[in-house]
Amino acid sequence: MTDNTQRVLVYGATGSQSGPLVGALLARGYQPVVLTRDTTRATALAAAGAEIVEGNMGDRARLIDISQGIDAVMLLIPFALANPADGITYGRNVIDAARAAGVRRIIWNASGPVVFDAAAGAPAEPR
Repeated sequence: MTDNTQRVLVYGATGSQSGPLVGALLARGYQPVVLTRDTTRATALAAAGAEIVEGNMGDRARLIDISQGIDAVMLLIPFALANPADGITYGRNVIDAARAAGVRRIIWNASGPVVFDAAAGAPAEPR
């Protein structure tokens, strides 16, 4: 039996991929917690019943604070970043925050780009 009172932190929920997840979570009785840089972009999600929190994936300390009391994380790194290597930093920040808060489940939609450093033969390190 699923515990339908679980709080799920959703990254990227104001976009076209993660947005529908909020409705699916609500329909199943979960409490979506939506992280957004601009709360005015999440008014429809709030009206549907999601909890909206303002934050930035580059702010590790804020992510740790937001992740307290979260049961699962649904992560989507923004696809179009001015510096694609920021995606690595964002992913690490989210994972570190989830780990620090004791979150047991992370679902990562890895459809965004992975920056590859051909010279190193490995994914690029954040700069």
